[in-house]
Amino acid sequence: MVHPALSAILERLRDSLKRIYGPELKDLILFGSQAKNTAKEDSDIDIAIVLKHNFDLDQELEKTSAIIADICLEYDILINRIFMDNEYFEKHRSALIRNIQREGIYL
Repeated sequence: MVHPALSAILERLRDSLKRIYGPELKDLILFGSQAKNTAKEDSDIDIAIVLKHNFDLDQELEKTSAIIADICLEYDILINRIFMDNEYFEKHRSALIRNIQREGIYL
């Protein structure tokens, strides 16, 4: 059961991250159960945030914490985000990356 407000959540998240990152945001990808349409009532939303260049993870988490918290509270859902740069996303072959590439929905 996909979250009933998933489209609104993703639109708000996408718009907010575009404002924060501008052209540095390469891709925003929904993955996991919400993307595969296998979500349960208490499933979270998994998002991969792909940036064009290297970054400091602590800074990126801080930049996005407020908007993520606002959306989570408004819609009563947990959003998990992972960050990676484009080179890592394109070249790394971990199971997680392959899964995102294969089943992810680009927003």
